[in-house]
Parts: sequence; C-alpha cells; structure tokens
Amino acid sequence: MRLNPAYSYRPPPVEETVEEDPRAELVRRLQEYERFKKAAREIDALPRLERDRRVVRAAVEHRQVIKPPPLPELAEIVLALRHLLVRAELFDCYAIKREMLSVRQRMNELLDSLNHVGFSRFETLLNRNEGRQGVIVTFLAILELARDAQIVLLQENPIAPIYLKSQ
Repeated sequence: MRLNPAYSYRPPPVEETVEEDPRAELVRRLQEYERFKKAAREIDALPRLERDRRVVRAAVEHRQVIKPPPLPELAEIVLALRHLLVRAELFDCYAIKREMLSVRQRMNELLDSLNHVGFSRFETLLNRNEGRQGVIVTFLAILELARDAQIVLLQENPIAPIYLKSQ
C-alpha cells in the first residue's frame, strides 16, 4: 500500500536544541555588570558642578558696619608704662619732703577728670612733678578703674596712643 505522497506522514523536524551552559549566561551577566561598574567609576571621577563645585550667590543688603576699635593688649599697656617710666625719669625731681600718694585718691581724681573731659589720652593724665611714683600710682589707679569697669581703654591700632573714657 502506497500512500499518497500528499498525505504521507512526516515526523516534525527535530530542532537541534543546543543547551547553553547556565554558567556561560552567568559569566556574560557578570562581565556586563563589571563594564557598567567601571563606567560608573569613570563617570563618578569626573567633576560635577552640582557636587564638587557650587555656585554661590548672596544678596547683601547695604549696611554700614560699625567696627568697635580693638581693645589694647596687656603687652601694649605694659609697653606704654615702660615708656612713661622712661619719660618720668626725665622729669625726676629730688624733693626733700616726700608725700605719700594714694591709689584710691588718684582713682577719684581720674574719674573726676574723665567725667569733665570725657575722653583723654593716657599720657595726659600723668603729673610730671610726681615723678616715677606718680606714674606708678596713676597706672595702678587706671588698672583698678578698668577692672571695675568704670573706665574703658581704647586704642585704634597696635602702636597708636591709648585713650581712656569714662563709662
């Protein structure tokens, strides 16, 4: 018996399926991951405007800044005392009668003087006739008044003259 060739049974063609190794797919994915990771590192190494540099803008109002003069350093006050002592030696007078000077009395005199004048230079508060002892008593009186915040010592520059002002 012969079959009609049009109706003959032919088995479906067998596809040759080659099974891929699952490890190969995993290796391929890992290599792709490494490429993306390397590209990300290279991109991250590039400077970015938003990350590494920032554009800063500030709106500044027109203000008048009042800067108080700096307070004199202790070393400058001591240096001024040294200069005053040298100047006082030039006007050293040898008196037979010696009067005792009082720091408390000198403090009152300084406060009265500063209340009338308001602002006075350090050197002008010294009495040249009193010599070295007068300079020391006046200096101690100034320090006591400054400590009690009854006067303020002012100086514009590090080498500038020192001024006293009553509070």
